[in-house]
Amino acid sequence: MHQIVEFGIVIVENSVYFVGDYIFTNMAGPVLTEFLNEYKLPLPTMPTPFHGQDTSADFLLDYRQTIDPFIGDGYLDTYFLGELIWANDEMGCAYDHDYFDFMDATTFSQLVISETAMSCMLNNIAKTPIGHLDFTEKKINEFF
Repeated sequence: MHQIVEFGIVIVENSVYFVGDYIFTNMAGPVLTEFLNEYKLPLPTMPTPFHGQDTSADFLLDYRQTIDPFIGDGYLDTYFLGELIWANDEMGCAYDHDYFDFMDATTFSQLVISETAMSCMLNNIAKTPIGHLDFTEKKINEFF
């Protein structure tokens, strides 16, 4: 199995040399964008984290690249938007992306979320049914 995976990697590396320009131009770019759903991944329905509430919401994860990835010796640093969008709204946030950098570590993976991106995620969750809490005496007792 390892040899098949290694052979597949060699095929991809060699084919990108010849067809890489086509992937990032108007020829294959729109096809890949359509195939990858505009670089948005539908997430499973998220139930409310609050006890006593019975709401849920569907979200999309926007994984468009903001900066070219850096490939090191045995590791990869990718910078993607990572915006969490409510599926019924799909407007997202309009903000300038914060610059951040990874720790100098080549032995483990890292997930870094900027303060602006986290604020956007929480604001998007707040405008869904999950963000609206409906309290009755019964729901307050379940909540606590």
